[in-house]
Amino acid sequence: MSYNSAIDKIDKIDVDKNDVDKIFTFDNINNKRHNGKHITMIEISPKEKYLITYSKKDRSIVGWNVENIDKVQLKFHQTVNINEYGINGLCVSDDKKLAYIIKNSTFKHTITVIDMNYKDKKIALNLDIQKSFYVDDLWDLYCTFNLKGEFIIYSACYVQGIYDNHKIIWIYSTQTKNNKWKCKRFYRIPEDYELISISKHDKVYLVSNENDYIYEWSINTNKSVKIFVNNKDRTYKFKTKNIGIFSNEELIFLKINDKIIIVYSIELEIPIASLDINDVSSYSQIDNDGNINSSPFMFQIPDKNTNMFIDIRTSLFAMYLFLTGDSSALFNWPYADNPSIAILIVLFSLLIVIYLMNLLIGLLSNAIEEDNNRVSYLMQKAE
Repeated sequence: MSYNSAIDKIDKIDVDKNDVDKIFTFDNINNKRHNGKHITMIEISPKEKYLITYSKKDRSIVGWNVENIDKVQLKFHQTVNINEYGINGLCVSDDKKLAYIIKNSTFKHTITVIDMNYKDKKIALNLDIQKSFYVDDLWDLYCTFNLKGEFIIYSACYVQGIYDNHKIIWIYSTQTKNNKWKCKRFYRIPEDYELISISKHDKVYLVSNENDYIYEWSINTNKSVKIFVNNKDRTYKFKTKNIGIFSNEELIFLKINDKIIIVYSIELEIPIASLDINDVSSYSQIDNDGNINSSPFMFQIPDKNTNMFIDIRTSLFAMYLFLTGDSSALFNWPYADNPSIAILIVLFSLLIVIYLMNLLIGLLSNAIEEDNNRVSYLMQKAE
């Protein structure tokens, strides 16, 4: 995939499919959930089958079955009242297991897991982080579920007797029958990095403490890739809470400080564009060395690796290049995949050839006629 085709994929992204601006439709609208109080948080399960809403003022969590994901039609399922006032984070699985993080009166962070099918049934973790490792304190707690239904916890902790901070990802299997989830494996995060988020595809996003890099690390393959390099002047100043990440199979979008959007191509393994939200006319290209080019080409200059035959407009431009002596535009043409364009190009080429032949014949006729006139003139003068 060339740089140009990567840019083209950005233009073709369906915003509705990115869950950016969907309208939620609730059933029983007259029967107000959360007692009419404002909703503080909304989370949806990895496969978008179940959604939860949380109201801090009402101290309640409401579960909704997703009836139609395209229109986001929701059907009420269950309400759970929470005694704690402030929830710092929450997540939910496709089979309606809810996990939430609180900070209690002694400023200790704890994680509670319950089954939304049975709102009073709590689920235990076989590996209690604080009890098992004599942890004095936990902070920066984060939890999520992946597409396989596994429960993932991230925590920074201070272990008794070991004078060092540890940042660890814990992965629990939820396929148990005794309401106790089992820790399958865990990973330690390097000390110099902070967690941004963990995706449902088991991709961990990390930022360096010096704001130098943002990494994507795969739990499954143990491979990491540098998806953003800050330049030497540290143009971007950010904290993890101010970084938003969305990704699909081809592109990763970084949103920094609710201002800058950076697009990273997974296949090309480079950042390909940046956009200042506050200035829609400002478009920048990020070079491989991290420097920002504020005056880039919006489209790549065609070369032998560029498929110019994507549509009629670029095809005509390719033929223009060919007719003016640049044959490189034809090198990467998958004509078998574009039969209609191939026919049009052949017809267009035929018309051009006929036009050029007629033009040549016309010019030749004019030249012959001028010569004949000159000969006639000379003969008359000789007489």
